[in-house]
Amino acid sequence: MKKILLSIICLLVVAAFPAFAQKDAQAKVILGQVSQKYRTYNIIKSDFTFTVDNPQAGIKETRNGSLITQTKSNKYKVAIYAAGTANVDNEVINDGKTQWTYLKADKEVQVSKASSNPNEFSPAKIFTIYETGYKYLYTGDQKIGGKIYQGIDLTPESEKAQYFKIRLLIDKAKNRSTVPRSLTATAANTTTHCAALLAMPL
Repeated sequence: MKKILLSIICLLVVAAFPAFAQKDAQAKVILGQVSQKYRTYNIIKSDFTFTVDNPQAGIKETRNGSLITQTKSNKYKVAIYAAGTANVDNEVINDGKTQWTYLKADKEVQVSKASSNPNEFSPAKIFTIYETGYKYLYTGDQKIGGKIYQGIDLTPESEKAQYFKIRLLIDKAKNRSTVPRSLTATAANTTTHCAALLAMPL
């Protein structure tokens, strides 16, 4: 469970491909709409379903969870629910200075200093991740369930980043263009897929 929780934090919290030699103008416009809308709210809650797949470690698990972020700070709260229930199994709370990780099964709370490493992915930056340290490319439209989604691939500029590729799918409809339908992060041995990011202001 600790390995799964770590993968979630990294998501919701690098090798660049030749196609990413420059930042793509069309991708920048789409991503700009996402971050602009995000900044109009003080606090955002996002409900999601995620799958962590690491064949080498023998991990493949799907869970539901929620993410609450404060847009003008680096504060966030991630709650992971027990499989098939709405009961909180694990929680991560970060106030920008201190991070508390609650592991219910182990009856343990881990307290650590919040990371200030720019190469680490913070869940608080999930809607503005592209703005610093990433190259981005619009990969085209995809039709899923009768809706059109815009695909964008992000690659970190730093070789020390935790993931070498992050793929976003964003609803093309104007009234939903600010909420990614899915986010898939790929590392050397682990793929973390986060689907149906339903965001709403609090």
